[in-house]
Amino acid sequence: MNETTCGQSTIEIRNGRPVICLDGAPVSQATYCDYITGSDTYEARIREFAESGVRVFLLCVSAADHMRFYGHDLEAARAEHGVRPSHRTTEGQAALILKHCPDARFWIRIGCSTAPACWLAAHPDDEQTDEDGRRHRDATVASPAYLAAATEAYRRCVRFVESRWGDRIVGYLDAPWGEGVTLLCINGKMFDRSPANQAAFRLWLRERYGDDDALRQAWADPALSLDTAEIPCDRDVLAARRTAVPTLGGRPYTSQGQSSNSGLHPTGLFHWVEPAQFPREHDYCRFMRDAFIHKFRTFALAVKETAQAEFGRRRLVGFDITKQPLMGWQIQSAFDGIGDGQSFPNILLFSGSWGVRELLDGPEIDIVFTPADYHARTLGFAYEAEGLTDSLTLRGKAMIVENDARCYVGQGINDQGAFRDDAEVEAGLWRNAGFTLSRGIQSYWCNVGSSYFHAPGIQQVVRGLVPMLDRLNSAPHRETRDAIAMVIDDEGPFYEDFTSGYQTLAVIWQRILGLAHCGVPYRILLLSDLERDAVPPYKVWLFPNLFKVDDATLALLRRHVLREGNLAVFGPATGITDGAVLSGAGASRLLGVPMELLPRTTVRHVIVQDWAGHPIVRELPAGLTFGDSLPYGPTLLPGPDLDAVRKAGAVPLGHATTHWYADLEAWGF
Repeated sequence: MNETTCGQSTIEIRNGRPVICLDGAPVSQATYCDYITGSDTYEARIREFAESGVRVFLLCVSAADHMRFYGHDLEAARAEHGVRPSHRTTEGQAALILKHCPDARFWIRIGCSTAPACWLAAHPDDEQTDEDGRRHRDATVASPAYLAAATEAYRRCVRFVESRWGDRIVGYLDAPWGEGVTLLCINGKMFDRSPANQAAFRLWLRERYGDDDALRQAWADPALSLDTAEIPCDRDVLAARRTAVPTLGGRPYTSQGQSSNSGLHPTGLFHWVEPAQFPREHDYCRFMRDAFIHKFRTFALAVKETAQAEFGRRRLVGFDITKQPLMGWQIQSAFDGIGDGQSFPNILLFSGSWGVRELLDGPEIDIVFTPADYHARTLGFAYEAEGLTDSLTLRGKAMIVENDARCYVGQGINDQGAFRDDAEVEAGLWRNAGFTLSRGIQSYWCNVGSSYFHAPGIQQVVRGLVPMLDRLNSAPHRETRDAIAMVIDDEGPFYEDFTSGYQTLAVIWQRILGLAHCGVPYRILLLSDLERDAVPPYKVWLFPNLFKVDDATLALLRRHVLREGNLAVFGPATGITDGAVLSGAGASRLLGVPMELLPRTTVRHVIVQDWAGHPIVRELPAGLTFGDSLPYGPTLLPGPDLDAVRKAGAVPLGHATTHWYADLEAWGF
């Protein structure tokens, strides 16, 4: 079909801001989504937002249509598997929205990336399965059967909605069941050992290694073959943490000769590990990353190609994925108050959501949309997206934050961070809107529970926000140098023992408790973003998890960071590896101070003590102390003697407290 004259969706950079357009006209950022389509008050909520000036709505594809797109009859599925029907069809939602807003525009909220229960029941070998045989309610990411079924479901969905509302559609937003991480990992497990994943893993190994000898050398196992290689088990990783002999500098390390007041000597691995200790596990993580990228590229292309080929329309596609700002996400603890604390697995790593530069750089995905970080929604905290933000604007793509702010109506009042009265609603919703204004991103109000915004006082605030959000499309966005850029290395977890505790402290809580309360703007980037020419020349840079420092890393830092009098703040494990072995060499090269790797697990604190009044600390409170709350090792320290800092020409700014056998100075440049 030839390209039509209407229904063309694009993202254009206007006045420094990515602007979503339909047929060249900016689409209002005052947008509403209501997932609770079956409730008796659904129409009243739609009417309220329309009366408050909202003209853009998310049309949520119904469960019935979702089942149908996967080739299943809803009534038969209900009878066999207990699937509940939606109380309101997709067409019924559209009719109600258009009744109250005849000129409405639609985002299509789909869930085709999530295989329905009846499909999983018919394909048990393609369902995420842990080492104990337990299944986890979602399809294996790399399953060919799942990818084929989901791709066809997307195509059917596009045909369905484009043939009915094509001239109103802005784009498609899909939130996978695990929002970019596997349900298996959310449930605290590491490895998907389903038959489909095992077969896909062996195909991946064959492509990577080519023959048995190469695999045997890489995995240091002469008995292996490409036909028999197995996906690792959680229990083997857990056992290695407790009993394996660590390596430092590529050599086995024993603590038997180490000084110890107690006379005891630790066993098992340090937190930071050398990759050679986990070749199988690391290959699995690489495989999952490739599967993750392939999955979402495939689905985005299915939407775009069908819309273009059959309807002549260009469409934007986005997913609820890439939660890199939540690196170290202890999701069970955060939502349910359960889980394994600091030892909880790194769910992004095992789900394949790491090293995502390739996915961001490609043309397939235009948008990332995620909720705001649930850790910190209460008034007084800074509002921040779960997903990547500034990495997208850097590429001319869009981040849309799902503003599902709980308010004092409906079940939301029981949730953490809920706004308890009209004064808090006004402060909170304006804070949330200010976040989008200052960062060049977008948002939409969203009801995911009952009726978060269904009250006159709340709608009064919404009415005041609508014109401001509309103006965002024409308001200039001028980036400032006077900001702190927090740079996350989303390949950093590769050099840890697969736990999440350190990343939780360094990436999540350092942002919430420190960075967001500095009183100056901040941005969140990936280390791989520094390979782009358009990175703004920020004055202050924070690197919370820059574990790997090699020639390439140093080149990036010199290109964008270590220049023009900028200030760089590095986390305590910066440069602990060159990607192959643990040592102090990388930190020494970066910092210009000799650094040694102490084979001890310590809690790190620094008390600021600088009697000369160095400009970096002159205005800090006396006796200010900062540091970690949990022990990690091995520990990087200045060395080989106590004067190493001064001998290197650096200025001591305080004292570090790590453990009894070290008395060390912190330093600045």
